[in-house]
Amino acid sequence: MKRLLIPLLTLWCTIACAQTDCHIGPVFGRYAVWENATEVQMSGKALKAYRLKVFHSLEIRQPAASTVADIEQQVRADARTAVCHEQDERDGHLRYGLYELKAKKKYAYIFYRNSDDRLTLIYLQGPATVDELRRFFKK
Repeated sequence: MKRLLIPLLTLWCTIACAQTDCHIGPVFGRYAVWENATEVQMSGKALKAYRLKVFHSLEIRQPAASTVADIEQQVRADARTAVCHEQDERDGHLRYGLYELKAKKKYAYIFYRNSDDRLTLIYLQGPATVDELRRFFKK
């Protein structure tokens, strides 16, 4: 059953991301299978307290420069359509980004962070506001 559940969740989350015209959707499938990557997917009751429907994260340890460039390109493509965003760049490279996407009354958020040895990409979907997410995750 687990062998079937994980691919179905991946497909569902990719579809959910694609429904908001998200460029980062394929990134999860492309890099999640790498040995130095950790992927987390959640939906349902576990997220209800956070007013979220989808949580999908990808963390890559020691990412290659080409991997960082590819993911950053997809994040920047989504950032162009964001209704609200904060970001930090250094030396022309994106270090941090929080983007709010809105399509067809659905709220979606992208969080991106690239530190020296770790790249984190998170996709969230649900009716929570940015302020609510900040409060929840500061705890």
